[in-house]
Amino acid sequence: MAAQIKTNDIKTADTQTTTIALRRPGQDTARNAMILGIGLLIGLAAPYVLYPVFVMKVLCFALFACAFNL
Repeated sequence: MAAQIKTNDIKTADTQTTTIALRRPGQDTARNAMILGIGLLIGLAAPYVLYPVFVMKVLCFALFACAFNL
């Protein structure tokens, strides 16, 4: 016996999908550029401000966390 789908469920799903699809990926380019610039400045200044071995350990931990979605 086939499962029946109610029309209310379909309308709700279409509305949610449309709402999510309206946001475009390149919408916040100025904000993304500012975040990238700040990150680059911090990355360039880190070896002169912090102990380089510590920075390397933090970066390795961050890479590990990204690899395992932690």
